[in-house]
Amino acid sequence: MKRFYNPFYKVGKDSGRIFGGCWFWRRVSPAGEGSAEKERVVMIQRVGFRKQGGFTIIELTAVLLIIGILMAVAALSFRGNEEAAKITSARASLRNIQNALETYRLQKKYYPTGTDRVGLAKLVNAGLISEENLEDPWGNDYHYEPVPEDKPTGYRLESYGSDGVDGPEDPTLQMSSASADEEVQNLDEEALEGVDIPAPIDSRRHDWDDSNDNVEVQ
Repeated sequence: MKRFYNPFYKVGKDSGRIFGGCWFWRRVSPAGEGSAEKERVVMIQRVGFRKQGGFTIIELTAVLLIIGILMAVAALSFRGNEEAAKITSARASLRNIQNALETYRLQKKYYPTGTDRVGLAKLVNAGLISEENLEDPWGNDYHYEPVPEDKPTGYRLESYGSDGVDGPEDPTLQMSSASADEEVQNLDEEALEGVDIPAPIDSRRHDWDDSNDNVEVQ
């Protein structure tokens, strides 16, 4: 049995790759065994491993933590943009309803009676808005309040925002007829205009000199 070493396979010292030396073993059948010689070549490769650098558990944890933070920031940014888009859409819908209310008043002399959907549905029946405009982008009904309830000459209109709780989260989601609140305030100011209101009387006890209070009147 003879062996031959293949000199073309060398072990790399400075490389991260795996090299190995190959030994070739050649075995020749002895004479007389069979009518023809049989040869068999067996190759055994001796492989040398070289330790390669890799990530530690701490490094992997840090990378995963950074990725998680970036994903959270991206999600918050997306939600913020989505909420801002809904607010913009709600403002546009409120302006459309406000224009429809003014048109309705020109035709009927008064704003629609009935609160919320009941009152705004009359705008739909009049063909001034579509039924889709009765809900805000968050799926809640717009709040409509006529002032006064009978033959209203004013109104308050608003969207309660994402939480659907009374009182808008954003003041720009609240509208009124030339402002119903301002109308009430103006009425009070006009009623008091030109009226002299006496100063309030101070009835508290004072340390006045009352020595002359007992003077007998002739």
